[in-house]
Amino acid sequence: PAGCRPAAGGGGGKAPGGRATAGTSSGENKGLPLSKLQRPTGSAGAKKGNGAAAAALAKRYPLTCPPIQHYQAKHSLEHPLHRSAILQVRFSNDGRFLATASADATARLLKLPLGEHQGRGITLSGGAGKANAAIQTVAWSCNRDASAMAITTSADGVVNLWNASKASDYPLMSFSTRVSNFKSADGAGSTGNLSSPAGGVRRGSSSAGLRSGAGVPGAGSSSSSSSTTAGAPANAPFGAGNVKDARFFYMDRFVLVGASGGVYMYKYFVDDAPRDDIRTTANHSRYKLVHHAPLRDSQQLSAFGCVNTFHSYVVLAAGSNKSIEAYDFNVGRTLRTIADAHVGRPAHSLVLNEGSPFVTYSSDAYNLFLTAAATDCVKLWDLRTAKSVRRFEGHVNRVHACGVAFSPCCRYVASGSENKSAYIFDVRAGSQLLRLGGHTDVVTSVAYHPLHPQLVTGSLDGKLRFFADAP
Repeated sequence: PAGCRPAAGGGGGKAPGGRATAGTSSGENKGLPLSKLQRPTGSAGAKKGNGAAAAALAKRYPLTCPPIQHYQAKHSLEHPLHRSAILQVRFSNDGRFLATASADATARLLKLPLGEHQGRGITLSGGAGKANAAIQTVAWSCNRDASAMAITTSADGVVNLWNASKASDYPLMSFSTRVSNFKSADGAGSTGNLSSPAGGVRRGSSSAGLRSGAGVPGAGSSSSSSSTTAGAPANAPFGAGNVKDARFFYMDRFVLVGASGGVYMYKYFVDDAPRDDIRTTANHSRYKLVHHAPLRDSQQLSAFGCVNTFHSYVVLAAGSNKSIEAYDFNVGRTLRTIADAHVGRPAHSLVLNEGSPFVTYSSDAYNLFLTAAATDCVKLWDLRTAKSVRRFEGHVNRVHACGVAFSPCCRYVASGSENKSAYIFDVRAGSQLLRLGGHTDVVTSVAYHPLHPQLVTGSLDGKLRFFADAP
């Protein structure tokens, strides 16, 4: 799906709405048809001069590795990592950390190898919202240096942005209302004072662009912003149970929040000045809604997917009417709609083939995406034709949201299952290859390591299990 090609290393690109950034001309890659959208070669998130990143980029994920099947006891912990269910697992882009989201109201950013560090890392809890609200999703920013961030969503409808490099009792920012967090915000058009405070480190979008909204679809438009909450206060809270997921977008320049009614795109900047119990209210981090992508015929959004490791305009969203919409944030319109994508229930998981910083393959592979729905199979889709090209069956999924994932080599698909197992499927043949057991409850999430042939599974039993292609 979705990407104009920036310079190698992600140094430049064309921002949504047509504004050019450093390293590209304003007329580059305009109007790319879906068949031309592709990922750039190389890693988009690595910075020159970073020794660890440079060393990692010299390595490559093996494209011809056998399917993952061997349990790695040395990397797993015997005791549960969380006191309650693990709802999502995600590797960082460089593969050195693992993030988990749990129903015990915490998310954890773990150092790898897990067995060597014995589960040590950063625990994220608290922030705006209820202290006992389950953390439903977690996602990483592109960077893995001092500016690395993580974003979490909770069952009470709050999105928290965290510093992923050091422990803190307070998030960098909380997205709790639909339009902005300005003190004077009473709807669209409120600008506020976005100057960076002394000692603060600004990340994300520039404050000038956030105030003016220049070059971003819908930014600064009262009609666009007010339409996000028709029949409700313009800056109303998202509400408990209404936030499905949140991601960094367009190489960390924006934050996307999937909530009832569609996908919301925010500009933001972060005040990273030191905080303590006295300075808890002195945070100057700000966000503002710049565009809302509503679902055409669905009342509720059930899942959405986007890419962040390279420049991409397209976001896929699944709705309660069982349709899937491809929305282009660059032109502000729906490109394509797939009706009745699943039988029975809407998709609960939607995963784009984002690849890995450590692998490069045909640009056609980036037009593939996966969906999964309760009472139905896992489906592989081609965005160019809007058709399902493979069906993966054999796992059990009747009630819970069981996650799916592409392997970095794009040869395998992994899926969770309600029979306490994970399944590995062959992409080319569409057949089941392996069943990986060992959990004592539903396997809710799966994730492939971006550099090594390794799979991690998370379960309702609160445990993680690691598998590899060799003992």
